[in-house]
Amino acid sequence: MNTNTTIKNPLNVNKTSKLAFINCVNTYVEKEKENSIGISLFYIMVGSGIASITAALAVEGDVSMPILITAAVLSMGTNVCVLGQLPFKISTWSFIVSVIVNVFLLVYQIA
Repeated sequence: MNTNTTIKNPLNVNKTSKLAFINCVNTYVEKEKENSIGISLFYIMVGSGIASITAALAVEGDVSMPILITAAVLSMGTNVCVLGQLPFKISTWSFIVSVIVNVFLLVYQIA
């Protein structure tokens, strides 16, 4: 019985699992480049809608200026990316950041 044999196959570690969300979004952007105009209009409608709800809750009762400014800047930043016809990847990432932050601010204000 020989116990000193070496293993010939190297161990391959897949490191893309940590960046699965980023890779998923980038794949989506590449796949949907032909439909970028319609999707960008969706970005404007949804992003502005969520930011409007966040801003409305920010001015209810006592005005919370940091939340109001954050909601407005993120929403208008996404709109500038879309209307300025920046690359679809930039518009998509600005929309994702805007929605995530505005939803977090909504939950913060409601709770």
